[in-house]
Amino acid sequence: MNSQDLRGRRIGLVLSGGGAKGAYHIGCLKALREAGIDRFAAISGSSVGAINAVCAATGRLDLAERAWRALGPFDVVRLRLRDAWRLPVWLVAALGSEFSPFKISRLSDRVGTRAAGWMHPALCAALAVVLWRWSPFAAILPLTLALLTLVHRVTRPVFLRPVFTDNTPLADALRGLIMDEQMHDLREGGVPVYGVLSQRDPDADGAHRWGGWAPRYVRLDHERDVPSLCRILLDGSAVPGFLGAGSFDGRTVLDGAWTDNMPAAPLLFGSHDLDAIVVVYLKQTVRHTQRYNSLCALTELLVRDAFGRRSKTDLYDWARVRWAASGGATRAASQPVLIPVAPSRRIGNFFTGTLWFSRAKSASLIEAGERDMRAVLEAIATRGTRRDIPAAVRWPALASRGRSILRALWPLSDGAAAE
Repeated sequence: MNSQDLRGRRIGLVLSGGGAKGAYHIGCLKALREAGIDRFAAISGSSVGAINAVCAATGRLDLAERAWRALGPFDVVRLRLRDAWRLPVWLVAALGSEFSPFKISRLSDRVGTRAAGWMHPALCAALAVVLWRWSPFAAILPLTLALLTLVHRVTRPVFLRPVFTDNTPLADALRGLIMDEQMHDLREGGVPVYGVLSQRDPDADGAHRWGGWAPRYVRLDHERDVPSLCRILLDGSAVPGFLGAGSFDGRTVLDGAWTDNMPAAPLLFGSHDLDAIVVVYLKQTVRHTQRYNSLCALTELLVRDAFGRRSKTDLYDWARVRWAASGGATRAASQPVLIPVAPSRRIGNFFTGTLWFSRAKSASLIEAGERDMRAVLEAIATRGTRRDIPAAVRWPALASRGRSILRALWPLSDGAAAE
């Protein structure tokens, strides 16, 4: 398969979440359109990727580009001070939440029995007893963590209501981007478009991995009108603690990136019979490992890295875990070729990249996306003459050397998958 072959194949598109870094998607889509690849058999996106997925499905790429180039920091969120009095309670709720790294174990989120919810505070209390014999001051931290865990059972809704920000500007921007005409094209276009929500569902298979949340995949092209579509896009982009959580079918929902920031699952297991899937990352280094948000998990990860014993999980396994958690059957009819695309340079961390919107940055990311996607297409076109990935193309460094990383196109060199 080469770049010319792609035009006549059933191609899927996966767009990862990443806030302001989503401008990179627009550049990638522009390069694909220049190569004659502007119709996709199925599209999936998480967080900002879902918003760009709607634009890709309706063919409004020029409109989306103009919107990104005009986007400033206060066009997404606005600051407010009227709820500042809630800050102390909000901070306590934040420290004890499942999104905080200060929970030293995820045991408190392993549901199934009522007693399981007490495992984390019991573990902290036992640690405090041991430390007390050595130093009373050392026992303060585990006792505080135990208390925060218990308090968070009541204060979770407090944390999910931000103190200083709201998403009214983003809601207005979406209403200007998605109008009735676009909604009609989305519904009648015949292209399945998926978004992902993280919903509070402690009983779901594997929900303990994400602190009692589970992914829920929503067909955006099935929404009845513009307001309902915008509501899902807003809720699916609600970063915990920064934007307010929403509700879907009676369950609390928030940013889909919390449970699945690379939503390939609907395309791999949704019976779309795809030949290839273009997967656009917003990081140079990608881990498909099943990490938990805890200090214990971070310690384990560092130990594994030190001894070179990283997880062998790849994108297929990543997607399978999440599709099972959403209640889907994890048998894929076929395994399409995965074509990963990632930034060739660092485009920022959570604060300097994801949360920082600016016109200059959007323009830079659009150009970077075009450049990197063109390099990928050139690499595919020349696969018959070069054995390894061309040096000019920097693929995402992956924590896996599994079958999903373009083995069907060419073998990877040792350096290409080192992470």
